[in-house]
Amino acid sequence: YCLVDEIVPFLICRMVHGLGFGIGLTCATAISNEYVPASRLSEGVGFTSSANTIANAIGPTIALEILGEQYTNFLSLFVVLLVISTSVFFLSFFLSFFVQSHTKSERVVQKKQSYHGIVIAAVLVFAMVLVDQIVYRTEKTQVCEAESLA
Repeated sequence: YCLVDEIVPFLICRMVHGLGFGIGLTCATAISNEYVPASRLSEGVGFTSSANTIANAIGPTIALEILGEQYTNFLSLFVVLLVISTSVFFLSFFLSFFVQSHTKSERVVQKKQSYHGIVIAAVLVFAMVLVDQIVYRTEKTQVCEAESLA
């Protein structure tokens, strides 16, 4: 977004960004639904939707705090985003060694149910939406600053 000076390339970047956001949330919901038992599917969808809503509410607030009063601390914001993204990425691999996940077809045979998958999905959705909203708020601030300079 910082490299774009005209409206058409900016809109194309926004469409690609929105496409990734939509696909990410849809996939996260589908993945979390795969690990929820059929008898508690509505509860699992509710938890996933709540995680998305909370992340959409908290993410921009945190981004504005990191940017500061003059909205100029973009380097700090990108460093925080890099740390969060990297830690979630490695944490997901670390947790995969300790959590035994089973698909619905494998769980039919088992009597004991595990809810680790929905917890991991909720955490990943929260982190993904938080990072996305921080980037979105940064981009919106840059557009507003550009408009005020024009």
